[in-house]
Order: sequence, then structure tokens, then C-alpha cells
Amino acid sequence: MDIDNQFFVGNPFLSFYSAGYFSADPHLGHSFFAHSLVGSTRFCDLPALVRVCRREKKPVIVFLGDSSVSGWNSENVFPNDLGGRSPFFTYRTFADFVREFYHCHVINAGVPGYSIFQGRRYAARILEVLSSASVKVDVAVLYFGNNDATFAEVGDAVRFKEGTREPGEVSRVSVDDFRANTEALADMCRNHGAKVVVVVPPRNFGWPPGLRSKRFPKEFDMALAGLQNPQVRRAVISATEYYLTGKFDDALECDVVLPRIKQRYIDALLTAAQHCTLQVVNLPERFLSDDSFLDYCHPAPVLNKRIALNIGKLCGLAVKEGDYKDDEPRCRVLNVLMLARLYYRGIRFSLVKKLIRSESLHESHGKIYPFH
Repeated sequence: MDIDNQFFVGNPFLSFYSAGYFSADPHLGHSFFAHSLVGSTRFCDLPALVRVCRREKKPVIVFLGDSSVSGWNSENVFPNDLGGRSPFFTYRTFADFVREFYHCHVINAGVPGYSIFQGRRYAARILEVLSSASVKVDVAVLYFGNNDATFAEVGDAVRFKEGTREPGEVSRVSVDDFRANTEALADMCRNHGAKVVVVVPPRNFGWPPGLRSKRFPKEFDMALAGLQNPQVRRAVISATEYYLTGKFDDALECDVVLPRIKQRYIDALLTAAQHCTLQVVNLPERFLSDDSFLDYCHPAPVLNKRIALNIGKLCGLAVKEGDYKDDEPRCRVLNVLMLARLYYRGIRFSLVKKLIRSESLHESHGKIYPFH
């Protein structure tokens, strides 16, 4: 039986997340359409990236994680009108900065909505393809926790038929499962010869609880009215009260409806990293400011740059000399198919006909969604 492909079952604050960019996947729940991956300015496919890795010998860095890895602009996604703008390629992620700063190949395998359960399964698929093609992964960067700590009526252990859910548990992934799967994923990556770096997701304490986008503040009242779980409803109300009285730490801990990692998950992540002797990027939160984030959890370019520099230092990556060169595969057919799929699903992109007719998508400087 296929796995339910909804990201956050029963969570009205995030129920519209799966736009036309994703397809149901019987093993992962969901994946990017045509199993594509994100690059800096366009979608790519893994076989094309394999060819690039084999053509020029450089260290291969694989990024595994959620929408903070792939990039996700929440201001460009809202209910009932998913068109006109893209949540992707509107700012530089830390994977983009690593690609820009260092002499290496970058494979961005981040997928919005992914938990550690999905990340572990997806990594097995990615690593097997790379191993079969004789491409050695030198570094695997893991970024999970935000989605795991978020409310869903059905937990991932149940969805993926890997366990049960404890009474009273409302998060997609329990703390124990989060730690166990993090360790399993790290072991898998190391068995493929990769050094493993864990990034502790930074937290935006100044963001209002339950507010997905400041551009669409009315969503909060609509989502709260549609929230059926009384335990979660009480938590959201408490989070709002804490926030209004300046207790921002407590507010974030009670905000279980938005993807924001909680302290107990951070503790589990650090315990897993210590147990498996992993490298860790854990930026001091006292140095973070409002401009460090795009929204409730996604790091802004200024913070992504700091994360990238820490990754480069931990891994001893060679700094790239000269101007940045876009050496990502074009994957023109894949990008045209993605555009066509979005177009025929009722998502009307301006200039779509011009892009499809053009001889090369690179004529638009690689930005296949020029709407920001």
C-alpha cells in the first residue's frame, strides 16, 4: 500500500504545503516531481549530477534535509492561489554558498517537508545510485528536526510502518525515534565513506507562534478554527500567551503547529552526534537577529553564509579561486516538464511560453521562475 503523501496530516496550519512541485512516492511519502533535485537556479536530476561528478574529480558533498536545505520562500506560497511565484531559487541556501565558495561538487538532496524518517530512506536511495556509479561521497551534511517536532495526527513511525505512536504524542517523530534515525542515517553515510556533519537547525525566537507568513496573517485565525486536536489547540493558545508576555523561549516550545525544532530534539541531536562522533555546526543563538531568518525557521542568506563557512572549515574544503562558474547540469527537459506540469495544474507562470520556446533555459540566467 502506498504511504500517505500528506506532509502534516490534520495540521491546518500547513495543510496546503504540497504544491505542484511534488509527487506521491510509495516509499518516501512524497518527492520532487520526476525525482528531481534542486540546484542553485534550476532543478537537476541525479544522473546528470553523477556525470558532472565523474567528469571532474572534486570532493562530493551531499546535503540531506528539509526545506531549509532545498530553500523555501513561504511568502510565495499560500492557500487557494499557488501561482505566480516560486518558493524555490529566490535566495541562496547554505548548499549554494558551499558550491560558490569551495572547490567541490554539491548535491542538494533537501526536500521540503522531510522528517528524519524520510531523510534516512531517501539517503539510502541517493547513496546507492552514487555508489553504483562509482561516485564517492566525501561529506554528508544532515539538517533535520524542524518537521520532526511538528504536529501531525499521524506520526511518521505509523505512516512508514516502522513502529507505533505513544499516547499523547503529537509530533510527527518522537524524540527517541529522532535520535535513533539520526544515528542510523549517520552510520549509513559513513558506511559509504562519507564524513558526516550535523547542522543544528537555528531557531527564530522572535517569530509569532502559528504564523506561517507575515504576508498572510489571516491564515492564523482560519487555521486555529480548523484545528481539531484539543491538546494541540491548548498548546497554540499557550504559545500565543507566552509570546505576548515576552516569554519567547516558552512560546517556541509550545508552538507545535509550525516546523520549529524544540530543545528536547536539539538535545537528542547533540547526543546522537556525540555517540557517533559526528562533526557539528551549532551556531550560538545569542548572535542571531531578525535578519537571520526569512520566516519561522528558514535561515536567510546572511545566516546560510555562516553555516556554509562552518561546514567548509570543519571539512577542510579548499577555497575556490577565481570567479564563480555555474557548472551545474542544465537539465532543460526536466525543467520544461516541471514548468509544463505546474502550468497545466492551473499554476500560471508569466513568461512560461517564452521559456518553453527558448533554445536554452540558461538564457534567463538559469532562473526558470523569474517572479521574485
